[in-house]
Amino acid sequence: MSPNPLQISQLGSSEKLIPDNTDLLPIQQIDGVTRRMSRANFLSGLASASQLLSPIITSKTIFLSHLDSDANGIADTKGTTLTVNGSAALSSSKYILGNKSLYFPGSAYVQSSVNAKFNILGDFSMEAFMWMPSTYDTNNTYASFLTIDNGSADFISVGKNRSGLNNKWYGQTYFNGESVEVYSVSNPPSNTWNHLVFTRVGNVLGLRINGVLESQVLQTSIFRKFGNNNTRVSLGCIPGYLPSSIPALVGAYMSEVRICIGDFPVPTLPYKS
Repeated sequence: MSPNPLQISQLGSSEKLIPDNTDLLPIQQIDGVTRRMSRANFLSGLASASQLLSPIITSKTIFLSHLDSDANGIADTKGTTLTVNGSAALSSSKYILGNKSLYFPGSAYVQSSVNAKFNILGDFSMEAFMWMPSTYDTNNTYASFLTIDNGSADFISVGKNRSGLNNKWYGQTYFNGESVEVYSVSNPPSNTWNHLVFTRVGNVLGLRINGVLESQVLQTSIFRKFGNNNTRVSLGCIPGYLPSSIPALVGAYMSEVRICIGDFPVPTLPYKS
């Protein structure tokens, strides 16, 4: 059954956050308009989600992990193998969809097998629902929750910074020692669910929180490939910088992780497949 369109209303500019107990979820649709939908209608519509999604966007998805139930497990529906390092596991303590989410207890992360499709050159979007505590790392600096890297120092990453940036969310590209970052303007509260999207469109990096474009920055340096095909996706860390300089997440939860390539408006509706 598809969601009743009469139960979807436009999201006001002040309604940016998703309180833990709310019955409404923000949905940024293909037309760029952000609306809100009840949880019940959202979940009932997942079975026919293909009716709500652009086939162009769906075909551009290169990584998708729901992390929302034992049935879906810790898996990439797009075919790469995911390996759990440490004691990261699905938990029913916090969840935004389904009945579970991926919990990071510290010194643990999830990593995909290497795949040339992650050797991105061009536009992309990286997104996830995140529940972050006020202290989410072990060295009072910053932590990444979603990364593409090549096994050395180069990476594309999304995370949160506690060192001098007052818990700002960030997106970052780092190639051959050149770093370009985009930081959030607002500071969404800890201990609640937030939806993060890091994008590159043309030569502009953008960061969206709960469907709202927070900030964007021009990437004047050349956007490089990683230099090899040993690229992989990591949840909960930047592998090349473990364990000291950029530690794994502590006490954080993650759900509905998706990476896409291509130039298109970024929706926040999780995909069925």
